[in-house]
Amino acid sequence: MKLFGTDGIRGKANQYPITAETALDLGKAFVTLIAKGNNSKKIKIAVGRDTRLSGAMLEEALIAGITSAGADAVPLGIIPTNGVSYLIGFHGCDGGVMISASHNPADENGFKFMSKDGFKFNEELEAQLEEIFFSKKFASSEPGSVFRLRDVKQDYISMVGDTLQGSDLSGLKVAIDTGNGSASYLIKDLFSELKAEATIINNEPDGLNINKDCGALFTQKLKKVVEENKLDAGVAFDGDADRIVMIDETGNIVEGDSLIAIAAIHLKENGKLNKDTIVVTNYSNCGLDNSMQKLGVKTVRTKTGDKFVSAELFNNSYSIGGETSGHVIFSEFSKTADAVIASVQILNSMKEQGKKLSELASFVEKYPQLLVNVAVNEKKELKDIPAVAEKIKEAESRLENGRVFVRYSGTENKMRILVEGENEKIIKELADSIVETVKSEIGVK
Repeated sequence: MKLFGTDGIRGKANQYPITAETALDLGKAFVTLIAKGNNSKKIKIAVGRDTRLSGAMLEEALIAGITSAGADAVPLGIIPTNGVSYLIGFHGCDGGVMISASHNPADENGFKFMSKDGFKFNEELEAQLEEIFFSKKFASSEPGSVFRLRDVKQDYISMVGDTLQGSDLSGLKVAIDTGNGSASYLIKDLFSELKAEATIINNEPDGLNINKDCGALFTQKLKKVVEENKLDAGVAFDGDADRIVMIDETGNIVEGDSLIAIAAIHLKENGKLNKDTIVVTNYSNCGLDNSMQKLGVKTVRTKTGDKFVSAELFNNSYSIGGETSGHVIFSEFSKTADAVIASVQILNSMKEQGKKLSELASFVEKYPQLLVNVAVNEKKELKDIPAVAEKIKEAESRLENGRVFVRYSGTENKMRILVEGENEKIIKELADSIVETVKSEIGVK
C-alpha cells in the first residue's frame, strides 16, 4: 500500500489517511525512522501547518505520536512550508513535518515530511516511512516534551529579508494575495521591513477560506486591484506559500516558467547562474528551452514535483529551478519551493533592472500547449496498453517541433496528457486522439 503521492500525503480531512489516528501513527513512524540513524541524541521534530480548520487537530495528533515515541516536538504554528525547512536547521531539529494540502480546498489536508537537512523526503525515505507505518513497529521510549518557540514568525521574516543582501524594495507598489493561507500573518511585516508599498488582500483566514476564490489559482481579484490602482505588480500565493503566480502591470498572468526565466536572466547578468543551467519539470513549455538557449542557458528537466527539482539543483550545484505551476527554488536560499522568497527576488529583479514585469516576461517564448486529464479505472504501464502507446508514437511523429508527455496523477486515478507544438489545431487533434483511445482502453465508463 502507498500513502505518498507527488507531494506528500493528501486527502479529505477526517477521512483516511488524513485522520487523527493516522497522524498519531505517522508521528510514531517518523521518530522510529529517524531513530535508526540516531544512537544517543534526543530527537527533535519541527511541526508547522497552514490555516485549515483541520490543521490544529492533525497537529495535536502528530505531536502526540512524536512525543509518545520518545522525541521532542517543536510546534512552529502557522508558517510557509519552506519556513519549516529553514527552521529545522535553525533550531537544530532532526526533521520536520508541514501539515498542508497546498493549493487544494479547505476540506483537504496533508503531510509533507522533511529530513534534518530541510529537504522533502525522497521516494526511498517515503517508502521506508510507509513500511514502518504499516508494520506498526514503532520506537518505544520515555515520552518526549513539547517546546513552543517565540519569534518564529520573525525568524522567517529575517531569513527572507536577508536574501536581498542589504537591498530593499523601496519605490515598488505591489498587491499581495496571501490566499488566506500560511503567509497571511507575516506578509505585512515583511514588506514593511523591505520598504515596499504593499496592498494586501485575502489575509484574514478563518479555517475555511484558504484558497477559496483567491490565491495562486484564482487571481481575478488580484488582477482588479493591480489594474485599478495602477500598481507595478501583483503577487499571489497558495495555501502553504510554496507556489507563486504574479500579475504584471497590464493585468496579465506571469506563471512559473516566466518567473524562472526572469530570475535566471538576472542571476546570469550578475554572474551567479551556476553552470548556466536552469532546472524544470516535463510540464514546462518547450518555448522556455528555446528562449534560454538564445542566452546560452541550458534547460534540464526532471520528474514532476519540486522535490525532484530540488534534488537536481543540489546534486549538481545549479542556482534556480521550479515548475510551471509556480514552485520556484533559489538554491542559494532554500531547499524547497518558497513563494515568498520568489516574490521578493522577482520584485528585486524588476527594481535593479529598471524594467516592468511585462517587459521581463515578454522574453519567454510560449508554444501552444494542451493538457487533458482523463479519469481511469486503473494505472496500467503504458507498455501494457499497446493502443495508447501507438497513439502517442503517432502523435510524436507528427510533431516536428513539439512533444507529447503522458503520466498518471500521483494523487488521483487520472492520466494526464500534455501535447505541445507550434500549431494549435494539430495539437488539439493529436490530444483528442490520445484521449479517446485512453477512454476506450482504461477510462471510467
